Amino acid sequence: MEWDAWLSAHEAEFEKKYPGNYLAIWDKRIIAASTNGDEVYRLAHQAAPSVIPLVTYIPRTDEMPMIVTPFPAVAVR
Repeated sequence: MEWDAWLSAHEAEFEKKYPGNYLAIWDKRIIAASTNGDEVYRLAHQAAPSVIPLVTYIPRTDEMPMIVTPFPAVAVR
């Protein structure tokens, strides 16, 4: 729960600063960032060899999914 709140609080910052990057996060800090998923693990291991970080991908705006829904299905009068 605490991680979710922290990630949500920093989501806009990460989207602005790290689009298209994988982030390795430990103890509420970014310990590595890379556009390559394998490389972010290597960099995270160099930065903090004894931890297993949370790794998340920050999509670019052109990668963000859009769901089109016909809501409301009928006209509201």
